[in-house]
Amino acid sequence: MSDLDSEIDSHRKDLVDLCGRLVARRSPSPPGDATGVAREVQAFLNAEGVASELICQTPEAPNVVATVQGSAPGPHLILNAHMDTMQPGDESRWTVPIYELTKKDGR
Repeated sequence: MSDLDSEIDSHRKDLVDLCGRLVARRSPSPPGDATGVAREVQAFLNAEGVASELICQTPEAPNVVATVQGSAPGPHLILNAHMDTMQPGDESRWTVPIYELTKKDGR
């Protein structure tokens, strides 16, 4: 098992909890209001001791910007992701709650 696998395993519950909180934050586009998701990401980073800020060109489309200093010089890594989601479509066709992380078949 790699160091990364071990690190993920040791924080699995926290990561699953974070995923559940992110799924619960509604951000379908349109309208694409990702404010709740951004605040959830920022709260997670703050709890982990990573300072961050929200930068917004429009209030409903914030960006979370954080910097983590490495211990050695080298290349930089930038992570970029959308925080809005697709519309859920016909909600009656869903077999699980749309905005609730749901365990099914052991997953």
